[in-house]
Amino acid sequence: MCGTGKLYVASRKEPKICVVNQSSLEFLDTIQLPAGEGHQLAVAP
Repeated sequence: MCGTGKLYVASRKEPKICVVNQSSLEFLDTIQLPAGEGHQLAVAP
């Protein structure tokens, strides 16, 4: 997402998205998905 200072990195093997600090690349959080793969993401304006 633009302007949040965070990167959202999806896993192709597990249903989760890792949240990472854009500047330091420090791991911040995990977003669990209900199922499937999270690799098909898009940035919305």
